[in-house]
Amino acid sequence: MKTMLDYINEEQAALTQILNQFQLTDTDVSKVTHCLILATGSSHNACQAAKVYLEEVAPIYVEIQEPFNFAHYGKVDDRFDLVVAVSQSGKSASTIDAIAKIKNQTSVKTVALTSDVTSPITEVVDE
Repeated sequence: MKTMLDYINEEQAALTQILNQFQLTDTDVSKVTHCLILATGSSHNACQAAKVYLEEVAPIYVEIQEPFNFAHYGKVDDRFDLVVAVSQSGKSASTIDAIAKIKNQTSVKTVALTSDVTSPITEVVDE
């Protein structure tokens, strides 16, 4: 079983791998003004720190929502130009359901951040 320290030590390699496979261009990213992040548990905690950083270094509004509540009670806001689903395993049913709701109601760009590029969440997002 991996510890939190194991995941921290793997972070740089994991992020480098993710960024190397990420197909959003600088032009795509520069157009983002409102970003919705869907995350739960420890992913949600990490995203809270990311929100502060992103809003400080970029002219962007970031909102973080818990996927279950969003999937069942949330509304898709037209202002969002990017939705990021964060799931360590990529198997979080609530996160997948939330992305499916978004995909059914809008054409906003969706991406996933996960440690497993073959996980179910990668099948429902654009990137």
